[in-house]
Amino acid sequence: MAEGWAKKLESDALEAYSAGTINYPEVKPLAVQVMEEAGMDMSCYYPRLLG
Repeated sequence: MAEGWAKKLESDALEAYSAGTINYPEVKPLAVQVMEEAGMDMSCYYPRLLG
């Protein structure tokens, strides 16, 4: 969600990346729903592992 907000703000001061420690096949549906309610489309986002 933090990566989504940072990209939505389109700040030149931020370069956002988001990753987790567990491999999931898709962004968690609750996160997508919450961001959608706030006007943010996360349908193009996908989970990445820390590496």
